Amino acid sequence: MLVLTKKDGTPIAVFENYPELYQHIRNQENSKLLESHPEFGQSFWSFLVHLPERIPELINTLKKDHDVEVLREAWRQQLSVVEMCEGDFKNIRQILVTPNINIDALREDWCLDYCDAHGMSVTESDEYFKKP
Repeated sequence: MLVLTKKDGTPIAVFENYPELYQHIRNQENSKLLESHPEFGQSFWSFLVHLPERIPELINTLKKDHDVEVLREAWRQQLSVVEMCEGDFKNIRQILVTPNINIDALREDWCLDYCDAHGMSVTESDEYFKKP
């Protein structure tokens, strides 16, 4: 069980696991893409996994600041690439997905970084719903 709170301890939401927390964050960030949303155009956070068959498209068409050498190496080795944006498209991190890369752990760390940057804390607790 994950408890999401403001830094002052005010509860925001409870999630069963990190994939649910990630889904919540992704929904929050996707809403920023809509012009009718008050945060339209503000910093954007994303965590994406690009499959090997998509790499040539990235090399040729994306306008984000990607490391073309990482993409070419992924294409050459037929590897996926994890792309993490933490609020600034000019500082995208790209990681080749090799056998020693734990995508779930990277996603969890990204979620924790997102929450911290947005004034929230995540606490793992099995005790949240238990009564004394």
